[in-house]
Amino acid sequence: MSSFQFLYPQMLWLIVPAIGILFWLATSHSSSEIIASHLAKALGQSNSQGRNLYWLSPLFLLTIIALAGPSFGNAQKPGAQSANARVLVLDMSQSVYATDIKPTRLAQIRYKALDILPLFAQGQTGLVAYAGDAYTLSPLTTDAATLANAIQYLSPEIMPFQGARADLAVKQAVDLMEQAGMSQGEILLFADGLSTNESKQIQKQLSKTGFTLSILAFGSQSGALSH
Repeated sequence: MSSFQFLYPQMLWLIVPAIGILFWLATSHSSSEIIASHLAKALGQSNSQGRNLYWLSPLFLLTIIALAGPSFGNAQKPGAQSANARVLVLDMSQSVYATDIKPTRLAQIRYKALDILPLFAQGQTGLVAYAGDAYTLSPLTTDAATLANAIQYLSPEIMPFQGARADLAVKQAVDLMEQAGMSQGEILLFADGLSTNESKQIQKQLSKTGFTLSILAFGSQSGALSH
């Protein structure tokens, strides 16, 4: 069932000056009467000003209501209309220095993230990096150039804490979208591996949300030593 509401309720304040104008016209009309009404009728004079007030009142009211924008549907907030929201989550643990894929896993993560950015023609994109903890590098934005610039300079060296906590990064991504008013969206996780504990925690975090997870894995089956 649709709910009634005004899109611009502040316009209803115009009723106050409208009442003032009508009151002034009414009192002005009363004070200007110099011929008694029964004499005016006898003389064939019509009370035109009274009739004017009679139709001006509903006209003022209808005009103000129209300006207030009556609506029988809920107006959606522009920021929450798009379901095309996603967060890129990039692994910046020390293991991405491995060279089992050339030139390194780190370089491939960067390349793939930069390649995928132009595909997001609609909606907003956020950026999270993680190692021993998760860090928001960009909130949801449509500025692909800013995201690309941040991705180009990502490396494990800028991470304050070493480790690999993809679960914390996924939680950070969920928080980003929820804070932006999103109830659904996609998380793209660029990682070279997940521990059993990370996987369990991620599954638990996403189980009661409308967010989906896609994992882009980097590495070979044989693995490699990190530098």
